[in-house]
Amino acid sequence: MEPVSRAGTSRKLGLWLGPALFLLVLALPTPPAMADAALTAGAWERGPQLALGMLLWIFIWWVTECVPLGIAALLAPLAFSLSGILPWMESLTAFTHPIIWIFLAGFVLAAAFRKWELDRRLSVMLATLYKGNNPRLAAFFVACLPVFLLTLTGSITASTAVVFPFLIAYLQIVGVKPGSRFSEGAMLAMAQAATAGALLFLISTPPNLIAKGTIESFAPGRTLTFLDWLIVGTPMALLGLVISWAVTFWFIKPEMKTLDVDFSRIARLRADLGALTRGEKSVLGILGIAMALWILPSIVRSLAEADPGLLGASDTLSRLMPEAMPAVLVEIGFITNPQDEARLRDEGYRDRIARALAAGLASYKRTYDQRQGVVARR
Repeated sequence: MEPVSRAGTSRKLGLWLGPALFLLVLALPTPPAMADAALTAGAWERGPQLALGMLLWIFIWWVTECVPLGIAALLAPLAFSLSGILPWMESLTAFTHPIIWIFLAGFVLAAAFRKWELDRRLSVMLATLYKGNNPRLAAFFVACLPVFLLTLTGSITASTAVVFPFLIAYLQIVGVKPGSRFSEGAMLAMAQAATAGALLFLISTPPNLIAKGTIESFAPGRTLTFLDWLIVGTPMALLGLVISWAVTFWFIKPEMKTLDVDFSRIARLRADLGALTRGEKSVLGILGIAMALWILPSIVRSLAEADPGLLGASDTLSRLMPEAMPAVLVEIGFITNPQDEARLRDEGYRDRIARALAAGLASYKRTYDQRQGVVARR
């Protein structure tokens, strides 16, 4: 147990030593030659100190492995871009295209929703909002509205996979038989609501981000912001939700006028969820902060058109907080799984992962070679 205890102590020490060294280097008086070099390059005079402090911080975290190595690496673009030393486009492109960072943020949000079962909570809470027994309205609140809102996690397929089993359970609770017109209409309305939800937010589905990247590449100086999407895409998504629901049940009329709903069973489903867990609160908090940061620069830009005094603030926010910046914060913020963290720190577990990856790649290569008619060497 002694090596494990020693490793745990070094990680705790490294967790605090890294940022402490960073702040110490940043607080030291700036050497005149360093300041002159920074000003000549058009950078902040303390930029070289910030770079040196960040180097020490990342080095300490890498050596002590107090956080995953990739997370420590993300500190560099975050610090250099927020301080104005490097533009976000330049710092993030060293890893991958900035649009990919927004893709990854959507995937991370979806994984976090599933991990903490926040998607299930949202689905159950929306379903219990309607207290009546009209089959059409019940289908809207149980099937359409949850899957529509859950597309904010970045995948209409994932949101449908979450709502589908709950819809099946609801149909059983109200005594609807398989193959009925109501169950058919509810399933179809759910699918159409998911499709409409693809327009809800810029991150609701990957093609939205591809469209953003295409617009920016073919129209230099133009961009498609989150606020632009909220103004144009979100109203269209809401219209699509209502229209698809109405049209579906216009053609597929339920065979019953009312549903025999056991509200006590539905209430028990909601009660079983219990209070919000720490993980759920973390997910909601990070999502809220990310959405606010995604929208804030666009709001300030719109206000600056009416008040020229805000042009400086608008330019600063646009430079320091492009859409990729909140995405990086999302990816850093979701290191909330102590079980996986503990496993990844175990050398034997990492070795098994590496061997499994190597075996998978070798198996794929053999299969590929066989398909290409190549005899693999043994």
